[in-house]
Amino acid sequence: MSVHDTGKGVDIKTPVGSLDVRKEVSEAQLGLPIYPGSTRIHEGDGGATISLGLPQHDNVRIVAAKYTTSDSLDKVRDFYKQQLGSQVTKFTEKNSEGKAVFEIKRQKDQKIVALKPGWGSTEIALVRILESGGETN
Repeated sequence: MSVHDTGKGVDIKTPVGSLDVRKEVSEAQLGLPIYPGSTRIHEGDGGATISLGLPQHDNVRIVAAKYTTSDSLDKVRDFYKQQLGSQVTKFTEKNSEGKAVFEIKRQKDQKIVALKPGWGSTEIALVRILESGGETN
C-alpha cells in the first residue's frame, strides 16, 4: 500500500484498489452551474473530489461542493430551474422546511442540486456521481 499526500489531496493505492481525494472542485467537474456571486464553504464538509477505483468494478468519482449566498431561496431556485430546464428528471420541494432538490439522473451520471435556507442566506449543495464510461470532466 502507498499513501501520497500532495498538499492538495491524498492518493492511496493498494493491491485491491485506489482512492484519490482532492479538495479542488470546478464547475466543469460538477457538470452543474455554480450560482453567480455565491461563496464556496471550505470548512468541514465543504466539498471534495473523490475517485474510487476497484479491480473488476466501475470506477466511481464523486464531486461535491457547498456554496452560500445572501440571495433568497426563491431566487436561487428560479436560477436553477432556468439553467437546468428539461435536464431535471426529478424536482422535490418541501415548503414546510423551505428546501428544494433538483435531480438529473442518467445511466452513469447523476447530479443533484440541493437548496436550503439559512440565517439570511441560502445554502447550495452540488453533487455529481460519475461511473466510469461516462464523461470525465
